[in-house]
Amino acid sequence: MSNQVRTHPTRLALGASVGGFLFGYDTSTMNAAVPGIRTVLALGAGSVGFLAAIGLIGCAIGAWMAGPAAARYGRTRIMVIAGAVIAVGSLAFAASSRLIVMGAFRLATGMGIGAASAVVPGYIAEISPTEIRGRLGTFWQFAIVVGQLAGLVVGYVMTRWAGSEGASLPWGGAAWRWMFVAAAVLAIVYVPIARLLPPPPVQYRVERRPLSELRGPRLGLQGVVWIGLLLAAFQQLVGISVVKTYSNTIWQAVGAATTSAFTISMVTVVISILSTVVAIAIMDRVGRRTLLTIGAAAMTVALAGLALCFSTVTDTGDTLSLGRGAMIGALVSMNLFAIAFGITWGPVMWLMVNELFDSRLRITAVAVCTAGNWLTNWLVVRTFPLLAEAGLGLAYGFFALFAGLAFLFAFRVLPETRGTALR
Repeated sequence: MSNQVRTHPTRLALGASVGGFLFGYDTSTMNAAVPGIRTVLALGAGSVGFLAAIGLIGCAIGAWMAGPAAARYGRTRIMVIAGAVIAVGSLAFAASSRLIVMGAFRLATGMGIGAASAVVPGYIAEISPTEIRGRLGTFWQFAIVVGQLAGLVVGYVMTRWAGSEGASLPWGGAAWRWMFVAAAVLAIVYVPIARLLPPPPVQYRVERRPLSELRGPRLGLQGVVWIGLLLAAFQQLVGISVVKTYSNTIWQAVGAATTSAFTISMVTVVISILSTVVAIAIMDRVGRRTLLTIGAAAMTVALAGLALCFSTVTDTGDTLSLGRGAMIGALVSMNLFAIAFGITWGPVMWLMVNELFDSRLRITAVAVCTAGNWLTNWLVVRTFPLLAEAGLGLAYGFFALFAGLAFLFAFRVLPETRGTALR
């Protein structure tokens, strides 16, 4: 391990984690912008789902491509490219009005975010001493939730300034467009930060056909690869991206005013940040498998509560309505879910998926698992508007079911990786 990496692992982890900040900021920017985009462009539920989810396909593509690219050119160079792509995609999206064109630029932005998500957690794991790897690895998730809060705050300020998400700001252009301009500026800042990061100490053997090393007897893949894929998929199947992408829309749909919806969403993200601080404090003291098992159990209870509360929504004609008791119950359940996810499945998945594989497989296997995470994310975000039309109680009932399956997976299948040296 180089002297620079050995001396400043915390500083390097923080610098690399700015990529996670961009990830979270982009998620909240879309959350804040969706009502304005839907109004200005007169989009239906299917089109809204397309725009919200197409970026996630880009994330999967970017993650998949980042594996072989990082093996050849290095993780830090991929971070630089990712920041540049996010900046261009966000700026172009802000200037567009045609659905297909906007979808193409969201796809590009997603490729940058996906590439960063595939290389940054691994970079942090490899520059971290074993005894604090859990703490430093959690910086990625911490950066994501801080970025989510920043995106909501900027969206709220612009919305209040303009009057609504679709109204124009004083200098011209709808508020939702300037939300994405701000995202582009932040991505530009990441580029020089990534350029200053030294390469990790682990050297990879570049293969002509790197994916072939993942092959095995269990449905064509090695067993450990399936464990990584399922770990990555379950993190999304519990519905966290619905909370982060559609929370404003959900609360407005059940009767909350725009300001109240923003406030509720920001409170949930602040709780996620505090939960991640707890995760940083305990990550190197409690087993990864233990955290995931407890977290899945708590999320199952919280999501079942959300399903029960939202099943009482009544249709008053033009709008939906949620009774006061059910609204309070939904808020409590939503924040319990945010706490459980923020301490456990949020940070632990990104950390553990890099600990499962030895150095010969890690960069390619993690890219594949990260792509699987993004594809599952896309499936959840893309289908949620349609599920919500059938009933929010039904939608959250599905997430509760998957949280229960995640509990069984963590309890029965996952190995423990805390304290193990990266091989």
